[in-house]
Amino acid sequence: MTRPLSDREALKLSNGRAHLLRLRPYFASAVLSMRPHAAEGLGTFAVDSGWNLYVDPCQLELWSPAEIGAVLEHELGHLLRDHHGRGGDLPVAAHQHRLWNLACDMAINDDLLAEGRPLPGQPPSPVTLGLQPYGMEEHYFDELVASAGASAAALT
Repeated sequence: MTRPLSDREALKLSNGRAHLLRLRPYFASAVLSMRPHAAEGLGTFAVDSGWNLYVDPCQLELWSPAEIGAVLEHELGHLLRDHHGRGGDLPVAAHQHRLWNLACDMAINDDLLAEGRPLPGQPPSPVTLGLQPYGMEEHYFDELVASAGASAAALT
């Protein structure tokens, strides 16, 4: 269930947007095209293919403007890299959606972390999962599917 952002939440998100746009002014129209919605309990931010931005108010409260800006840049990466469309072109079973999202997260985070962007927590990256840095989402997805298949085979 989503709701509109409160005035306080909207201000905090605006501060994060401003932080991002000071660093990346060329993202202005894209960043301002994302329509924010409060999504309590989400635990992070997320986007859908319709450019809706889902914001967990608790995380918004905890993160600094620099962290909010980095997370907004991450979410924008999903949209600009057409992860929704590219994932639809893959033979992805329903249970592999999480693996596709993880592969996409790693490709985005790899770039942002290399630039010193302050992503909060311990975001997944190729290096943390033993994969080569600076790869493509599809390659990471293939590696994750193969690894999941090997893990499942070992359990049987």
